[in-house]
Amino acid sequence: MGATAGEGAVFREDAGEPDLQVRLLGPVTLSVCGAVVPAGPRLQRSLLAVLAINAGLALSRSVLVDFLWGEQPPSTVSHSLHTLVWSLRRLLGSERLERVGDGYRLSLGVGECDVLRVRQLAGYVQRRDTPAEEALAGAEAALSFWTGSPLSDVEGVAADLVRAELESLRTQLVAARVELLIELSRAVEALSSLRSEAANDPLNERFSELLIIALHQLGRRPEALAEFDRVRHALREELGLDPGPGLRTAHEKVLRGGDPERPPDRVDKPVPVPKPAQLPATSRDFIGRHGETAQLVGWLNQDQDAAKAQAGPRVVVLHGPGGIGKTSLGLRAAHLVAAGYPDGQLYASLRGFDPAHPALVAADVLPGFLRGLGVLDEDMPLGAADQSAMLRTVIAERRMLLFLDDAPSGQVVQDLLPGTAGCAVLVTSRQRMAGLVAREGARRLDVRPMADAECVQLMSHLLGAELVAGQPEQVGQLIELCSRWPLALRIAAEQVLEHDDGTLGLDEVCGQLSRAGDRLLDRLGTAEEDPAMMMGQVLSWSYQRLSAADQRAAALYRLLGAGPTVHFDQHSAARLLDCPPDQAHLLLRALAARHMLEPDGVQHRMHDLVRQHARAQADLQDSPAALGAAVDRVLAWYAAASSAGRVALGTPLKVGMAAPGQSAEQLGLEDADAATAWFSRSLDDLMACIQVAADRGHPAAWQIPLGLIGYLELANLGETRAHEISHRTGAAAAAKAGEHLAEAALLTNLSVLYERLDDPQEGLSVARRADAAAARAGFAPLRVVTMLNLGESLVDVGQHDEALAVFDESLALATELGDDALRSSSYVGLFRAHWGTGQVELADRDLEQAFEVAERAGVGGYYAAFEAASYAAESAARTLMGVDPARAGEYARRALDRFGDALMPYDRACLLSWLAQAEQATGDRASALQHARAAVAAFESLESFETKQYQSARALLTAQQDPR
Repeated sequence: MGATAGEGAVFREDAGEPDLQVRLLGPVTLSVCGAVVPAGPRLQRSLLAVLAINAGLALSRSVLVDFLWGEQPPSTVSHSLHTLVWSLRRLLGSERLERVGDGYRLSLGVGECDVLRVRQLAGYVQRRDTPAEEALAGAEAALSFWTGSPLSDVEGVAADLVRAELESLRTQLVAARVELLIELSRAVEALSSLRSEAANDPLNERFSELLIIALHQLGRRPEALAEFDRVRHALREELGLDPGPGLRTAHEKVLRGGDPERPPDRVDKPVPVPKPAQLPATSRDFIGRHGETAQLVGWLNQDQDAAKAQAGPRVVVLHGPGGIGKTSLGLRAAHLVAAGYPDGQLYASLRGFDPAHPALVAADVLPGFLRGLGVLDEDMPLGAADQSAMLRTVIAERRMLLFLDDAPSGQVVQDLLPGTAGCAVLVTSRQRMAGLVAREGARRLDVRPMADAECVQLMSHLLGAELVAGQPEQVGQLIELCSRWPLALRIAAEQVLEHDDGTLGLDEVCGQLSRAGDRLLDRLGTAEEDPAMMMGQVLSWSYQRLSAADQRAAALYRLLGAGPTVHFDQHSAARLLDCPPDQAHLLLRALAARHMLEPDGVQHRMHDLVRQHARAQADLQDSPAALGAAVDRVLAWYAAASSAGRVALGTPLKVGMAAPGQSAEQLGLEDADAATAWFSRSLDDLMACIQVAADRGHPAAWQIPLGLIGYLELANLGETRAHEISHRTGAAAAAKAGEHLAEAALLTNLSVLYERLDDPQEGLSVARRADAAAARAGFAPLRVVTMLNLGESLVDVGQHDEALAVFDESLALATELGDDALRSSSYVGLFRAHWGTGQVELADRDLEQAFEVAERAGVGGYYAAFEAASYAAESAARTLMGVDPARAGEYARRALDRFGDALMPYDRACLLSWLAQAEQATGDRASALQHARAAVAAFESLESFETKQYQSARALLTAQQDPR
């Protein structure tokens, strides 16, 4: 039966090429409207490659830094990364490359990137219902995209891993093409490809096996036998291995002769020495994990010399949480290396985390192992110690692989270990098995959630490549909801497939899981209700073992789930449990050892599904009052830490903020760099705390946003969404609690944000609310600030007469307070309002007054002198640039010369840009270039790429063809 039109079309090129094409299966190249354009220097090509391979998925900053620079990023890594992103946006368009969280996402259609197209074709080829002719055409179309080694001009360890994955994909496609040719009785066409592949990879048993089958199909028996002899000799010489079962089966068919299409005749064989093959079948739809698989195979592969040099067996531990895919990965690697253990494989599930059955110990497993090795029941010792000794004796001269699945502890594994070299033991467990590492020199592999690209591949295989390619947003949402855990993804895919229409099924399942909230785990179960296929049950097995072993750790687990954040350190965990930080540190390590938490830099994090399980256990076992008290304690901690961070950034505390306490010392917030790093990694958690605090009526709802102000101002427009949401939520909570000082401060800062976003009407609306809140609070210095802000907003929308009245009032109140910085800012406001009404002489007088008062202002007022001066200089530059650029530049230079590095970084960058524009306008091009370069560097260090002054300075450099 032929393919449908849609299926057949999947491997045909569109009539016209897309306007944008990214090619990675060779050198990294970029084409726009059919013309090749330079993809930029090496790091820029690398960034394009990693974003394109993961198109549609958000890559975090840490992932990008690892890919580009590996383990030794430069000290200027933030600046360098954002410069690369800015350059790529110029090539691709800013709408394609968007910021998501602390990372970036590149939007590409399947036809716009060769790797995406090849993956789509590979999924189609691998589908079981694809007709052979169509699958063959798809494989050939996919292979045609390769023009050389993938990413051939990209360097680095991470690039090497991606390259290996893509080469592996090519190998799979070549093998699939050859298999299809043989299936279609076109072995002649397969021969040239097979000979080439076998010559390039002489130890690849699969290609040699297919070559033997093809030669046999063509009746070329001597050549088939010669190929077997060649690969057998190569395997023995290079690896010390015998041919695997696939090669041996193909060889036996050739030896028997006859029609290769007929089943082989039965032949008598001698009774072999028992050679157990107890490994369960590997999953047919095992996807991804190429790097982990390669590492395991490398650890498990044996050669004779290495085996003799060892004092004992090789021990490899796969550890990770339940449902993460340890067993599937272990079986995949075990089958790949099984040929290297010609005396057989033993397997046992030790049921370490199955509450329906007790965990097995050595005495439960040893009899089965011994029977598999040919020991009769009447010859078997009675005691476990004697059985263990017999096991070591029986396999002493053998090369065997033991797979111990779901081990409860290192001691159980210890009792089952062989005593001599030549064997290997592969262990999976939810424990980290530190004892095995110390005693046996075991190697450990931490199995983590799958990469986004691998999740997409898995869903393409489970649901079909066409459905996944046609619904990228829904698939991405499903991956996020399932926390990239293979078991959760398989359960969700099964639920989708329960619908006759896959597209409707995908939409419905995404909607159900999104709406499930805290009951998401209840939705992630199969219709058959197999406990092993229910995410909640799998996680409960781990929790029950924990609860039996360590009640205190179990209590912390529950509270971490009930708390507002997904990241934890010993200080926040200590507040939740109300215990000393040192004790919290030990408990966090205990949870991490059981994979109920994962290390994340200097913190720990809890995966979303684990967190939901922990929250459910908290609701079952802890009282609402106890949970509420724990949450309040950690909210107060984050409020104090935010205040400490604000102080470290050089921004003084204001009325209504939390006292920092010991948080600065505990977190190491010694300077601005440390505070910036803490705010950056904690921002998501702080935002979560603000919302929870607002819901609970806790002061942290406005205290944390007040603490964030300094960091958000440094970030300028780099954290616009966090800025807006935190301030709106905090101001609303403060107003509800009658904390009008905090309300006014947050609304004032929010109105400034809207000014920078070029939304003057919203800025004016918020400024009026801020001034009203300050009036209710009755705090005169803050009232002057809100009036200044209101006046500025009125000027921005052209309401100059009302602005003059507001500035006159602010000047009178600032004079009454004796605050020169506020007086200076009031004069600036009057300057702008008088200029707007055409009263130039009054405006000039106001501006000069503003500078004179600012330059003699002290440090004890609401604003510092440098803040007043930079405000005056930028207002002057903005107003005068179009009519008197020399004078605009004079004021900018005056503030820079007087206060220099004391200025806020963003303000200094703006003044440098204004000065460069003024110098360009007055013909001083050398100075203009110098100051434009300084402005661009300052803005890029702040990630302020969207501001007008950055764009103006950058445009000035471009116009002068500056190499920067």
